[in-house]
Amino acid sequence: MTSYDVGGDTFDYAAQPQALTVSVTDAMGHGLQAALLAGLAVAALRNARRRRAGLLEQADHANRALHQQFGGERFVTGQVLRLDLPGGTGAVINAGHPLPRLVRGGRIEPAGLDADLPLGVDPETIYQVQRLTLEPGDRLVLVSDGVLEAAPEDGLAYGATRLDEVLRTSREIAPYEVTRLVVQEVIAHRAGDLADDLTVVCLDWRGPAS
Repeated sequence: MTSYDVGGDTFDYAAQPQALTVSVTDAMGHGLQAALLAGLAVAALRNARRRRAGLLEQADHANRALHQQFGGERFVTGQVLRLDLPGGTGAVINAGHPLPRLVRGGRIEPAGLDADLPLGVDPETIYQVQRLTLEPGDRLVLVSDGVLEAAPEDGLAYGATRLDEVLRTSREIAPYEVTRLVVQEVIAHRAGDLADDLTVVCLDWRGPAS
């Protein structure tokens, strides 16, 4: 592996007795520049979170840090989710990232979220904190564009339809197995040769008692 093989996806989380915070980010480009972007983004989000900042302040801190360093020429898409574990209510900031897939019963659909600008584009961006309410038994799957856009030479992208079919047939298996299965399916679709890094996060909420 060379420095040019380095990608820009990150996944971070913090678990507390009553809440779970998860961030997924995807830095523009590849190589060391993407790694620097990704590292700064996750460090800024973490730094704000550890100061007990809310989601809005976390996103604002990361956005300004990236813009200060790269002048708006490079950016990071991302989602930051805070889930109240007893109640299943979530707060989400979507900075231009692919929408999470919500698996509810036999239905699979994108979570109804608006997309704000990616982090690092405009330091004055005010991000929306959007609400997400889960029901007992819901599954939430977060992915980066490396999943949806993976395509063989002269072939079609993996896409949401293929992803949804895998999520439908894997409804009864554990979340960590779902992430492995999706990654394996994408690699097979690309004939074993990935052109982009990818991230898959799978969360199950079984209800207040869990």
